[in-house]
Amino acid sequence: MKKFLVVVTVASLLFAGHAVSAQKGAPKTYDSARLQATYAEYNESFFNNSLPKNTTVQWADIPMTADDHFLMGVTHENFENATFKIDIDTKSNITWVTADTTLLHEMCHVKTTKFAREHDQDLHGPAFKACIVDLEMQGAFTDLL
Repeated sequence: MKKFLVVVTVASLLFAGHAVSAQKGAPKTYDSARLQATYAEYNESFFNNSLPKNTTVQWADIPMTADDHFLMGVTHENFENATFKIDIDTKSNITWVTADTTLLHEMCHVKTTKFAREHDQDLHGPAFKACIVDLEMQGAFTDLL
């Protein structure tokens, strides 16, 4: 009976793993090169190449917040050399659709962080919201959602 339960448990875990990876567009590997290329494509298509081209985009295992929430992405700014790094979480972005949507969100942070800081705004305040609305108006999410 014990062996049977072990076999059933292992089979269930394998099935669950295959079900998640079989989702439409699920990344089979965490390919940071694809994220970087998508950043360049979105920068050209939706931001008129106004975002820094030297921004690094990569997959990362982002820890949960203190109140047990996942952060789908995080944008880090290096004040010394005015560069950005975007981390896309491996746990919460289980499809390319979620990863690309998260990337667009983080790209709005790259665009608006300096303005928000200089005008004492929340990082998800009016400038950020205007960026998201602008992306929507340009159709950035049309093929994703």
